[in-house]
Amino acid sequence: MEVKKVFDWAEVLASGARSITGAGSAARLAEPSQILNGIAFQVDLTAAATGATDTLDLYIETMMDGVNWNRIAHFTQMVGNGGAKRVVIVVPVLASLVTLGQQNEETDALAEGEVRSMFGDQYRASWDISGLAEFTFSVKALVF
Repeated sequence: MEVKKVFDWAEVLASGARSITGAGSAARLAEPSQILNGIAFQVDLTAAATGATDTLDLYIETMMDGVNWNRIAHFTQMVGNGGAKRVVIVVPVLASLVTLGQQNEETDALAEGEVRSMFGDQYRASWDISGLAEFTFSVKALVF
């Protein structure tokens, strides 16, 4: 009989109230060679602004060269009147190779829900907040 394995979620960004665009600190999750299937990133939005025009765009970035951050995931945009929620996005190892190498700058456009299968040795969350908004959220990751 095979025993179910229990995996631990790692903190990428501690919970906090944020009202301006920013980025978290670098977090080490695993060496790229240790990632078998991918990484699941989970955002817990525990408090949102109240206006429908207040928005939060949340990204996951990785560093592959020790200098530049590359956006690899863009969560679905969260609006101020959307309430608390938990959203998971998966960056799989075996994704389409079409997006690989096409864009790799921090400011690259990445559509909502889009991911790129790029794995570095450090990860962080970055976010864009618009409107007169305050969002309270955290991000964690599961390497699998």
